[in-house]
Amino acid sequence: MWSTARRSSQILENSKILSGKVAELVSLVDASAMLGVSPERVRQLVVAGDLPGVRFGTAWAVPKDAVVARRHQANRRGRPLSTKRA
Repeated sequence: MWSTARRSSQILENSKILSGKVAELVSLVDASAMLGVSPERVRQLVVAGDLPGVRFGTAWAVPKDAVVARRHQANRRGRPLSTKRA
């Protein structure tokens, strides 16, 4: 089991995202409301590396600015085009 000091330093280390500054973090539920998808889908995006995130025990958190940036991206639905059709 981790000591309290080690756990605190791990949380601080995990919260430093995007060029060494501490970002404002939001929960998966808040991020899902901002993106219009389910919390499970946000978790999938984080695990896949499509959205940065940190894990605090069993809970995930994502930087608010990354969620806002993702919201403004073009929606890429459907199957990707083959090299012939692209």
